[in-house]
Amino acid sequence: MDLTALLLSRIQFGSTIAFHIIFPSFSIGLAAWLTVLEALHLWTGRPVYRAVFEFWLKIFGIAFGLGVVSGIVMAFQFGTNWSELARMSGPIRHRHQNRSRMEGREGLPECQPRPDPA
Repeated sequence: MDLTALLLSRIQFGSTIAFHIIFPSFSIGLAAWLTVLEALHLWTGRPVYRAVFEFWLKIFGIAFGLGVVSGIVMAFQFGTNWSELARMSGPIRHRHQNRSRMEGREGLPECQPRPDPA
């Protein structure tokens, strides 16, 4: 099997996705665990729950940071490896945003100031 640029980019993206997905899923689960620990500390007043919370909070910060960094790399790979897909699906994904720009307004309609009735 020849190692073409297409195959190498797919291998690189697959390894990036495999590395990245660990951190968001771990962070979501750990956030729920941190909520339980904080609630137990507030409910019982036992300092052991706060100590365990502080320990896992540091791990949460590291996992969250690694997820952000690997997500940024992944976003760049979407743009470089699938630039044609991004170009073709851009008007579909950002239809509302593009329509707002064409109509001369930015953001969601309900966030815009209402005109005076007078």
